[in-house]
Amino acid sequence: MPRPSAAQSATYETMYSFHGSPDGGDPKAALVMGKSGSLYGTTEGGGASGLGTVFEMTKPTGEPWKENVLFSFTGSGGQYPWSPLVFGTTGALYGATPAGGCGGCTGVVFELAPPSAAGETWTETVLYDFSGSLENAAPNGPLLFGPGGTIYVTTGGAGAPSFGQVNALLPPATPEGAWTESVLYSFGGPPAGEQPLAGVVSEGGSLFGTTYAGGDEFCGAGGCGVVYERTPPATLGGAWTETTLHTFGETATDGQQPAAPVAVGPGGVLYGTTQYGGNTTCATSGFQGVECGTVFQVVPPTAPGGACTESVIYSFTGTDGDGAPR
Repeated sequence: MPRPSAAQSATYETMYSFHGSPDGGDPKAALVMGKSGSLYGTTEGGGASGLGTVFEMTKPTGEPWKENVLFSFTGSGGQYPWSPLVFGTTGALYGATPAGGCGGCTGVVFELAPPSAAGETWTETVLYDFSGSLENAAPNGPLLFGPGGTIYVTTGGAGAPSFGQVNALLPPATPEGAWTESVLYSFGGPPAGEQPLAGVVSEGGSLFGTTYAGGDEFCGAGGCGVVYERTPPATLGGAWTETTLHTFGETATDGQQPAAPVAVGPGGVLYGTTQYGGNTTCATSGFQGVECGTVFQVVPPTAPGGACTESVIYSFTGTDGDGAPR
């Protein structure tokens, strides 16, 4: 969308208000835009079964925005989605849910394929059910597509003492075959980080992401999180290498608890947000003040083998937004 010029002022418009059932409720994820200009997103609750939805927003010429529920989750195909969707090459939508799936499963990665004719229903296919361990639970996104159709996804884990993972889902070798999972890295808590809640991005063959907790074990109850890099092995079948690029909470005004994906800018600079931290207190939790959150950048080293440099480029003040609890 075009940005307003200096002579223009930005305007605020409520495009749609959710009602819970049957149209969905509690949308948490960012929207994605389709080729036609329609917007697509998820709601964590609401829908026909109260377990969340995938929806489309369209803007007919001269009319208000309209919402259309493309799919209501029922549990066996996942439930409570809160991560952004991504488009595949065929126009299908892909996403993750942190719960639901097969009996005893703890989340799914799914595909939602568009109908062959206008007015027909979208079709959901569960590509992979997560189960088997506390670490291999609660997948989140946005998903990242890699070479050969590989999908990269992070799992936040299912309660203490789980720490989460970075996983690769490999497409089936035959049309009727099953997707398979490969664990690229298992987090181990401080100092490496724990609870990756926002998927990964790719740059130069490496994967980059954040963890909500871990890192500095003296920062808060479970650490303030890290920014990490996962470098692929030099030979097929080797182990991925983990590098912590920044540990949050090392200064009084640093960010804390990043919960959103990072973005890659020119020169490989990483940009992101933290839910808490910064230099303005927005709320009080117990006897401790809770800061309003930050926007940060992580600049690559100027020479090979050097250290990355992190800096807070904006601290929220409360009047312009904050992530503090209420």
